[in-house]
Amino acid sequence: MNSYLSSLAAGIVLALCSIFWARLRRSTLNSIPAVGPSGVFSSYLGAYAYLRNAPKVVQEGYNKYKSSVFRVPYYDKWVVVVSSPQLVHDLRQSRDEDLSAVLSFGAIFAAKYTLGPAFVTNDYHVKVIQSSMTRSLTARFADIKDEVSAAFQDEVILSGEEWTAVPALKTILRVISRASNRLFVGLPLCRDPDYRDLTVGFASGVMESAKRINLFPHFLKPIVGPWLSNLSRDLARAKRHLVPIIEERLRLEEEHGPNWSERPNDLISWLLEHAEGEERTPHNLTQRTLMINFVAIHTSANSFTQALYHLAESPEYVPPLRAELEAAIQEEGWTKSAMSKCIKLDSFLRESQRFNGASAVNINRIVINPAGYTFSDGTHLPPGTFRRRRNACDAPR
Repeated sequence: MNSYLSSLAAGIVLALCSIFWARLRRSTLNSIPAVGPSGVFSSYLGAYAYLRNAPKVVQEGYNKYKSSVFRVPYYDKWVVVVSSPQLVHDLRQSRDEDLSAVLSFGAIFAAKYTLGPAFVTNDYHVKVIQSSMTRSLTARFADIKDEVSAAFQDEVILSGEEWTAVPALKTILRVISRASNRLFVGLPLCRDPDYRDLTVGFASGVMESAKRINLFPHFLKPIVGPWLSNLSRDLARAKRHLVPIIEERLRLEEEHGPNWSERPNDLISWLLEHAEGEERTPHNLTQRTLMINFVAIHTSANSFTQALYHLAESPEYVPPLRAELEAAIQEEGWTKSAMSKCIKLDSFLRESQRFNGASAVNINRIVINPAGYTFSDGTHLPPGTFRRRRNACDAPR
């Protein structure tokens, strides 16, 4: 009997918390028009509609409020979508002290549970990507090209002149995993089937886990998050591959200093340049390597696959793109400099991404200024508001 009463009391408390949270969720943005139902509970129907067909919901909002802002419901929050060019300009000019991309990314992908709390609390990997990795791309370009070529030969098995069907996204995920990890950890690990499957599965698993976790209100996420994430399992698997390499790298650094002459030009070295304190442990360096794999693989694979679909749909673009690429390679060789001269290719990829990107919205930010954020037209967003720019479109241009 006592057990029954305790369970009943817990259920009542949970229900009351849910109602309070739902009312609070609604009240802070009442001045901004909503797309679809906006009631305390009916908004969840709108969240379901958005989950099923986000571009349609965003397009409906744009048609009604194209010169201002509107909000769409998620299961765990409202998201404000900006559609006016002037307000988009405001966002591009905003300060990091007002709007945070890292915290927004972390919330979208439930990073505390899917990637680890350090993704948000200590984002030194951003500096690694922006500085050390970017500087090294020119020197490592030949390795990346070699791995892309080898990966396609392994993944796309041709039989004479006959057409061969391959699963597009699955194939591209494997190619990008190998190319990325040729840069990150080098040979032979980047070609290890278990490590490749781990990095691909981790990138896909983060997205799936985040979708499930974000179905719950914030106060329930600490309870359900660890159960719905595969982070612990994947981290243990990754440590079997990476810990011996990291321990050897730490030993050599201790013996020869941080800039020893034969230090590999790879992700582990770049992480060690910036990591401090506990972040230099093999466990945390392995977890950070998984984080960067997720960032590198999931967006790139989706974008590249969509570009292939667009080429298949519009094969007339193939000859001019190929001619431009061949001319650049003949002049510069297979180099990063040659790729920078492929203006048509860059334009095609950008248009493909604009027309059919990974999301109906982009430029994700969350308001972190305690005073909120005010647009040039006077629209005010309270702290904690998620804000995105509309990305949907009806036709290519």
